[in-house]
Amino acid sequence: MCSLTVEEIIPIINSSKLYIGNDTGFMHLSAGLDIPAIGLFGDTPLSYAKYNKNIFPIIPKNFKTVGHNSFAMSQITVDQVLEEVKQFI
Repeated sequence: MCSLTVEEIIPIINSSKLYIGNDTGFMHLSAGLDIPAIGLFGDTPLSYAKYNKNIFPIIPKNFKTVGHNSFAMSQITVDQVLEEVKQFI
């Protein structure tokens, strides 16, 4: 568990070049700070990413969309994530 406060985390996020992770507050903070955020969307609706141009959602290849109770996070492959990361390096 992280013992840092949001106020302590924001400068760390702000010094980052890219966020990669699931749909969390950190993803939304990153996007809000104009940092590209690659979001792994296996169990959350894609609509959670559409409000910000800095969020780049990844869903499993076999899915057209995902939502609560999709239970598909484990079906997102490392190769999918690497392909998206290549756009930013």
